[in-house]
Amino acid sequence: MPAAVIGGIESAILLLIALACDALVSGWRPATQLRDLPDQVIYRVTVELDRRLNRVERDRATRRLRGAVVTLGLTLGAGAVGSVLAWAVRLIPNGILLELGVLMTCVSVGGPWHRMRAIALALDRGDRDRAARLIAPSTDRDPTNCDSHGQVRLAIEAGATALDRAVIAPIVWYLLLGLPGGLIWATVRTIDRAIGDRGPRHQQFGLAARRLDETLGFVPARLTGLVIALAALFVGGANPVRSLATIRGESRYHRRRNSGWPIAATAGALGLALGGPWRQGEVAVHDLWLGHGRARAGVPDLRRMMVIYLVAALLVVAAVAAMLAVLAAI
Repeated sequence: MPAAVIGGIESAILLLIALACDALVSGWRPATQLRDLPDQVIYRVTVELDRRLNRVERDRATRRLRGAVVTLGLTLGAGAVGSVLAWAVRLIPNGILLELGVLMTCVSVGGPWHRMRAIALALDRGDRDRAARLIAPSTDRDPTNCDSHGQVRLAIEAGATALDRAVIAPIVWYLLLGLPGGLIWATVRTIDRAIGDRGPRHQQFGLAARRLDETLGFVPARLTGLVIALAALFVGGANPVRSLATIRGESRYHRRRNSGWPIAATAGALGLALGGPWRQGEVAVHDLWLGHGRARAGVPDLRRMMVIYLVAALLVVAAVAAMLAVLAAI
């Protein structure tokens, strides 16, 4: 099926249906597990290849080359699978349902919101252990080393980056390239999560994953920051002007430049300081703060982030619907 930007309205309609379906079923655990299965398979394959190929006795150039081969091989494989599926949906009866199912594995609009809600409920009950377990899959920091304010900050940062990586980026790449684009982004996102951290083990092996992720995520991350600032217009207590100012002044200070846009936008909108120093085991990581507000974030701030996330998602849906209307009118 041609991408919506190139070939017509079918992909845009399907995208709206996928977003609606995901929002409806994301709170249902069996549906979430089924949706996340391809991501888990890619993650486990990447981790296994990392275990086998990323040997500490190898020199830097060899580890870098092997990481590039793994990253490009899995990414090109995802593009090939997406191309075959895009061809197959035109030939088999009700193939549109197959495309819908695959698309729902690439985009997750409801999952991050439900995760933030569960974290807020856990912190309301004083259950920091449960909050840490819920936060851990969404961050490379250790939430068990944080107080409740730190856990709230991590949950807010995770919500901001999820809006970028799980919603806006897959939408952009699906609209540009159809199923191959959606699957390529989902695969690159997962590879980066598996081996893209900047720790000593993956400094070389994960270099290609980081660079590819930064390249494909460049435009979506910046769109996400602007969408968050726009959403702040409709959320009580949020400040869209401060959000834009923080993007302009401080987004580049985040160690992952793309993540700096949504996180800086959120810090400014909520009047918080996000990011900042943290510990990785016994090692102190001196990241800079983004925003000049409070570091003592509380559950009310997380709930405001949930509203910003919801409004931002609705703005994205409205943008896709507007594009659909334009395409229908042509």
